[in-house]
Amino acid sequence: MNGSLTILILAGGFLGGVALYLRRLSAHKYVAVVEFWVYLTEPNLPALDKLISLVMREDPLAWGEPMIEPKAALLFSDVRLHVALADREKNPYAFRPDLFERHAEPSRELLERLADCKAFARIRFCSTERLSGTDHIALVTALALVVAKADEAAVVYDHSCERLVPAEEFLEAFSARQRLPDPANHTRVVWEPGSEGGRCRTIGLVKVGHRELVTPTTPADQRVLVTDVLACAVQQLWSRPDLPSMIEVELFGDSFRVQLRPSHSGPIETSILR
Repeated sequence: MNGSLTILILAGGFLGGVALYLRRLSAHKYVAVVEFWVYLTEPNLPALDKLISLVMREDPLAWGEPMIEPKAALLFSDVRLHVALADREKNPYAFRPDLFERHAEPSRELLERLADCKAFARIRFCSTERLSGTDHIALVTALALVVAKADEAAVVYDHSCERLVPAEEFLEAFSARQRLPDPANHTRVVWEPGSEGGRCRTIGLVKVGHRELVTPTTPADQRVLVTDVLACAVQQLWSRPDLPSMIEVELFGDSFRVQLRPSHSGPIETSILR
């Protein structure tokens, strides 16, 4: 077997495993996933006990208080929390930006940083049991911040909302404990162009157990309006355990109704009405 064929088979196995994992998750009516990959120039990751100490007692970001509230700290012992160090040699495809989710959009600087990394810390919380609140988001984000604060940290990939940023930009986004579960830092609304306009899609609502929203094909000149209205809808859905059929949004001095039509699977078809 030649080298090229071997690489293709390995890549197929890797991607097939990801696809199988996603299919299994989609079989559940409820799935909440928060996942960060912190890329490191050296394969160093503190033990979980040390990470807990940093988050709860050592105040590494100089916030003047523990990074998370006590009730969120209870999730440290939860089996749904996963923290591990992945070596580049054993996981080469996790360092291939062309295999990232399509909205990750790495810049030249980020590609150069990734080229220098030897490992990444994978920090993940996944639940198929309905969650109340955002404590799981605060915990996973706090752990990612602690790892991103290390000298070896170079890039952070928010796998759940397809966002790839320099480690220092990730740190700057969270300046206080109150910002840990802020949906503005955890979600995105992206525009997917088509031949007759485009569609808006949310990325990141999976963190609170909701399926993503997607609009029908929309004229390109309405892109900004639709994007902003959808972002307001995300803000409202973030703290709601249920999925309403309609959301009222006030924006630009006007009122909009965001109509949600869930299906058995896939994203939620979303219409915006005046």
